Amino acid sequence: MFGVRKISYEFSSPNGLSLHARIPTITFRGAFGYALAQVIARYANISSMEDQVALYRRIFMPSNEGDESRNQDLARPFVMRGYYSRPDKRSFILELLLFGLAGQYESFFDTVVEVMARMRIGKLQSKCYFLKVGSEEVSMPDLEPGPDLVVEFLTPCVRMKHQGRVYRDEIPFLVL
Repeated sequence: MFGVRKISYEFSSPNGLSLHARIPTITFRGAFGYALAQVIARYANISSMEDQVALYRRIFMPSNEGDESRNQDLARPFVMRGYYSRPDKRSFILELLLFGLAGQYESFFDTVVEVMARMRIGKLQSKCYFLKVGSEEVSMPDLEPGPDLVVEFLTPCVRMKHQGRVYRDEIPFLVL
């Protein structure tokens, strides 16, 4: 059974959060990478630098080095999505979706998010507070055999590329 865990955090700052103007979640993704490296180096009890780097890459930038295909990047075990929860942009809800085994390490990811907040987020590096506001297992329906299959993405699908062609709205099953 493939598990999906959704963890929600609220980030706030009295002076407002200075996030990327068009894609605010990308600011959190960058901070997540820096914080992940810090947590692995300080708290993961992994003495070898080589093993620390390997764990970081497995989570943040997995690659398919043994495959001859052009698609060297593998799917990450997480996806971030979020939105401002106040019109004055002083509060942002960040949802972290963990896939497969990553869902079993919720406290590890909580620590990464805590370090993100301590490191300060955004262009202004404003003091940032965070609060964990929820954690739940996303129910996955049992699929029954049939002639048709409907795929609903948990995160927005901007585009998919297959054999040099880009698909945006109508994505054939073969491409999936």
